[in-house]
Amino acid sequence: MDTPLPAPSSVGRHEAMASFPSQRTTTLRELVLSRIQSDLARGYLRPGDPLDQVDLARRLGVSRTPVREALVLLEAYGVVEADVRRGTVIRALSPDEVEDDWLVLATLERLVAGLAVPRLTPEVLARMKGLLVQAEALLESGRTEELHEVNREFHRTLYMASGRPRLIHFLETNLWTHTRHYNRLFIDLPGAAQWRMQIHRQILEACEAGDAARVEELVYQDDLETGRRVAEYLRQRESAAQE
Repeated sequence: MDTPLPAPSSVGRHEAMASFPSQRTTTLRELVLSRIQSDLARGYLRPGDPLDQVDLARRLGVSRTPVREALVLLEAYGVVEADVRRGTVIRALSPDEVEDDWLVLATLERLVAGLAVPRLTPEVLARMKGLLVQAEALLESGRTEELHEVNREFHRTLYMASGRPRLIHFLETNLWTHTRHYNRLFIDLPGAAQWRMQIHRQILEACEAGDAARVEELVYQDDLETGRRVAEYLRQRESAAQE
């Protein structure tokens, strides 16, 4: 498992990151980007956490160039923003932005899922079933951080069958990057992980039956409900902070 990338305020809680092997700059940029995205998904980086270029380069064992390039991409995606006092920080989404992101996500994932169903093979279905079994075990043991990653891989396995790599790339590098932290937050809401597991069981059953329309409906429902519940939670948290 990758060592998490600690925020400057939490150095004592995490070990220093091992250096990357020597590779060309473009590849290093992608590795830096992937590591930051992974730490967002796992909750090691949260909205408001600073990302210092010098510190990141030192911890990753790379020059500042790939770090700077990765942060430029993340700013273009709306994942980070420049703060006058703190430099580059993880950007927090408003409740309305969360709902908007999940509406776009729901629309695109429904499309890709529908394209994938007629192309599903026994091998892909077997992998989806294995991931579902793994997710159920993680849920039972309360390992929600790993559960998020397995849930994402369940969807990715389905969508890759669509044969539309550009759509998958857009999902992974834009929409999934935007929503990683909030998707993980959703899993920690009361009853949310159990609800999602039920939806995933139904998605697998519909895939096995070759029912593309049902799969589209379930994927759309999954995304919209996630966005709605996360936005509701954020609004309640904002109201409580103002009291």
